[in-house]
Amino acid sequence: MDTNYELIGAREWLPDEQITDLLEPNNPPPIRNQPSAPQQWDSSALTREPPAQPRGRNATHNGRGMPVWVRGRGGANVVSGGNHANSARPRYQSGKMMDNIADKPDYETRSRNADKFAKTPSYSTAKNNRLDVTEWRRVQLQMLRHKPDPSKRFAETMIFLWPVDEFPLEESLGADLKDLDPIRDEFGYHIYTYDESKGYIRVDGDNHANIVEIVRRFRAKWCKLLATQTKLYLVQMPPVNIANAQVGIIKCYEPGSRAICGAPKLFGGRMDEHGLAVSRDRRNLLCLENESRLRNSVGQSLHGSRFIEGYVRMRVNFGTFLLDEYRVPADSNPRYSFEEFRTMLFNSRTKGHLIHGLDFKYKDGDLITRCSQASDILSPFDCNVERLEDTKPLYAVNFEFRDNDDSLLRLEAQFKQSRGSNMFEVSERRWVRLHGNDKRPPLQIGVVDFEKSDWQIEIKALDFQESSSIEQSLKGFAHSIQFQNGPSDGLRGIVGQRVTFSDSVRVDKLTEKTALRYRVTGTEYVFELARYDTYYRAKPGNMGVTRVNQMTEKPITTWGASIFSLEWDNQLGKNGDIRAGNTADWNASLNSFFPCDDDSGPTEDNAGFNKFIYIVNQIAHVLAPERKDSGLERVVENPFTSMRSTQQPQGMKNGPKMSWAKVVSS
Repeated sequence: MDTNYELIGAREWLPDEQITDLLEPNNPPPIRNQPSAPQQWDSSALTREPPAQPRGRNATHNGRGMPVWVRGRGGANVVSGGNHANSARPRYQSGKMMDNIADKPDYETRSRNADKFAKTPSYSTAKNNRLDVTEWRRVQLQMLRHKPDPSKRFAETMIFLWPVDEFPLEESLGADLKDLDPIRDEFGYHIYTYDESKGYIRVDGDNHANIVEIVRRFRAKWCKLLATQTKLYLVQMPPVNIANAQVGIIKCYEPGSRAICGAPKLFGGRMDEHGLAVSRDRRNLLCLENESRLRNSVGQSLHGSRFIEGYVRMRVNFGTFLLDEYRVPADSNPRYSFEEFRTMLFNSRTKGHLIHGLDFKYKDGDLITRCSQASDILSPFDCNVERLEDTKPLYAVNFEFRDNDDSLLRLEAQFKQSRGSNMFEVSERRWVRLHGNDKRPPLQIGVVDFEKSDWQIEIKALDFQESSSIEQSLKGFAHSIQFQNGPSDGLRGIVGQRVTFSDSVRVDKLTEKTALRYRVTGTEYVFELARYDTYYRAKPGNMGVTRVNQMTEKPITTWGASIFSLEWDNQLGKNGDIRAGNTADWNASLNSFFPCDDDSGPTEDNAGFNKFIYIVNQIAHVLAPERKDSGLERVVENPFTSMRSTQQPQGMKNGPKMSWAKVVSS
């Protein structure tokens, strides 16, 4: 449970002499959770003078002292009745004001006196006290980020070796190690970069037990960063002679944008049964290696995810895997050999991502028809539904707003049908902060499959925002959202924008999601097929644009799918309550997240995880496209604008010529 302390509304009247001592520079108010051991503080950091005593009607009455804010946890320390329960001071400072309002009932007098009444000094005094403490805390944190005065002596000093080769200090912990501010705030110790070696973090304090605890927090912070670096790209073994097969990179536009990416495509390698039998041993060996890498990466990431602060979510998504950065083939060859492509995916510099790129239409139907016919692996999610084709869709919408600091704030709203009617109402609202540097999730395992749908296992850390931190205008916008019911077969048909909202806040992007949810037969896993209709705000210069939030008339429609477990959400959701340096209280083993439901007897290790991967491959077969690149718009070759290559690395002058290509926007 989060034990952060906060300033609350309860106040306490102290004698004047105690207030004078408290506001002296040599007696600063303590930082929250300050340990009982003696601390050394730099009084020179406090540049402000003690607040002057108010005069006039704001002056402190003799014998009553000054109001001082008290720290506490929630409402447990709130004094009943506030300041007035223990004070003879009247609740309102001007008793004549109420008499004047009663004696002069005319509107102008009441309005003028109401304004005076609203400006009573009690609120201003409380606000000033909060600002004073906040400013003092900011000054102290700024002081603790740097080396203390040389004249000071500390009983305990710790130097922590940070793995700068893997995680540079400034990139991983921010300027002046700002990410360690919660630890500075809790213990009141100086934490800074050691001057004699930039790879060390130094801590100066006076309590050995606190120093040991800080070491534990540093290790947990390192484990958290390690968890955010788990990335693995694999390629499934196709039923071809991999010794003769080649892989090319087709440059294409990502749907919904002009960003250029690379789509892998398999060429050649077809053979008869005799040739397939010859390469069977090699294929089996590579398959076992893929399984081992996949299992180890997921297990390692789950252990590291216990240190991630915030709400964590794990999903398996299906779609099309695209490359953002990759090594071009050796010696300027247009294609890789299969082994070269596989090795290139393992390189740490290779970057890619999965998009909603499922092909909806097939010769024998569409995605919905295929899922409705897959009764051997899917069953209805709703216990009141008997047939897969009777599954009712679920509706949700995402709004994206851009802040002044260029970060994105997203509002996620889910709709639920009212009982006994066809009306839909908002059942849940969530605010999520999208940071620009959070492009890679804590776990990303992308799997390229030339036969079936590509898929990706990912763990994401979501920065949910409390409603209290959201501006009032945005809150009003969230309550203006309404859903207009359309045709019942909206997943297949061409449906216009269904969600209406006000123009009080400018919306940059709107995505309507319509999903069909199934249960994987015999398991607790949930399979979801979703249609995404994305609208962008129309440009003001276009004809017919009369509203601030008038969106484009035609949406960009894409299809995606995912597998998840409600138990995953329950376990990983506990991370929302942990503090910096602590760990979540859940079992990180693979057997905990991927249990084996076979009760026939003893099973092999990781049997549940192996069964889950088998299910993923089955569903990938159901979602397999007729042609891998059929839904992608190709880019006309222009080597001067579409590719940017780096210089050949040192030490490779005698080897094959290789360079790295970064696909950039046009």
